[in-house]
Amino acid sequence: MLLINSEQHTILFDLCSAVLKTNSKIVYVAIINDRGKIEESQARKSIIEKLPDIKKEMFLMENALRNRMATEYDEDLGSVRYTYVERKKRGLLSFPMGDLLLLVSFLPSLDVLQLSKNIIPLIAKSKKKFDMDQDHDL
Repeated sequence: MLLINSEQHTILFDLCSAVLKTNSKIVYVAIINDRGKIEESQARKSIIEKLPDIKKEMFLMENALRNRMATEYDEDLGSVRYTYVERKKRGLLSFPMGDLLLLVSFLPSLDVLQLSKNIIPLIAKSKKKFDMDQDHDL
């Protein structure tokens, strides 16, 4: 299990903020660990935030499990850059980040491909800072 220090939490918080700012139709951004526990999150008008605790916990665990299961095929198919789930009320993008997973929930009628292209560089920038910070802990 990944232990995150306060400097790394700041990096994750900044990533959530940057993603939320990319489009006003984004309503929820969370970074969860491999067990589905929230490391950082930010929201505006989010259905996910309003879910009863048990449903929210199950939703996050489902996404973490799906991400872990997808890694079983990395050697054959290559690693997952992101996944997209479309529901009637919300869309959800998931971006693997090592032992973490970035979840981005948004209102319908958003250009998903463009949104993902806007988010991927933000992740790369944050990952570089995060990895550099981990080096300092060694």
